[in-house]
Amino acid sequence: MLQSKTLTQNKEQITKENKAMKNTKKEADSKNTNKNYGYVKNRFEQKCRDFNSTFVLIAKSWIKDPSGIISLFVIPTFYFVIFYFLLRNKYSQSLIGYLMLPPLTVITTLGTGLINWKNSVFLKRIDTTGISKTTFLLSLWTFNLLVGLLGVCVQIIVGLIIAQGDAVDQYNSMNWGWFILGTIFISLMSIGLATLIAGIFSSQSMVQGVTMIIYFLSLFLSGIMIPYTTIGSVKALRIISYFTPYMYGNAVTSKSIESAWQMFDGPTYQVFTEIWQPCVASAGIIVALFAITTMTFKWSSND
Repeated sequence: MLQSKTLTQNKEQITKENKAMKNTKKEADSKNTNKNYGYVKNRFEQKCRDFNSTFVLIAKSWIKDPSGIISLFVIPTFYFVIFYFLLRNKYSQSLIGYLMLPPLTVITTLGTGLINWKNSVFLKRIDTTGISKTTFLLSLWTFNLLVGLLGVCVQIIVGLIIAQGDAVDQYNSMNWGWFILGTIFISLMSIGLATLIAGIFSSQSMVQGVTMIIYFLSLFLSGIMIPYTTIGSVKALRIISYFTPYMYGNAVTSKSIESAWQMFDGPTYQVFTEIWQPCVASAGIIVALFAITTMTFKWSSND
């Protein structure tokens, strides 16, 4: 009996020790989890602060430079007025293309602006604060996306003033969801191309030359200024248009008006058979541009 009692006491003691060890392990795991959560939370809050401070710096710099305001609001309005009155009788559905001029123009303004920053102390100051390239590029992309969308809003108002009845009819019949999605795609493509080009080249004249070539080719080959039916009817031009990223974003925008979408999915030829195709292509181009830019972007022209 005494031996049995001793065994029972030993088992109880071992059970208590095992429970104590399990509780200790749970407490340690809980502390590690809380510690990891606290670390992730602090890192996230720091990234948010870096993003906000960089966004404000970029906004202040952009406001001080009148060339950006002129390029995004004045020049697109000038093109809108000229091309509308020249082509309104032949291409009545081109109105939505003219609304895409500000996002497209971002490629010229942002490219030269980045080169000016690289040649000054602006980017060097940001680099010394410890802000990562990814955070800076996210702030830059976000700000210019908002500016591009603001430019589109201005062009919508210009359309009401200039086109009046034509604008009202098209605005009422538009699917605004597809229009906004396409506008975002075109804006991000412009931003991605501008940051990529400015990150690779250090010469302002080189950046201006490359961005202007892309700008003017895209104006006419992507279906923004002239409906895609005109370009698509010539096989050589249609093949070249596949290499202009804006064609895919403009196809998404064109889905907002069924007659405009038929330019890409019509009886004569089919560029796309389903709307998801230009959506996936646009998203893939944007992701690729951002990934490449984070690897090639330099804070200074001397790096």
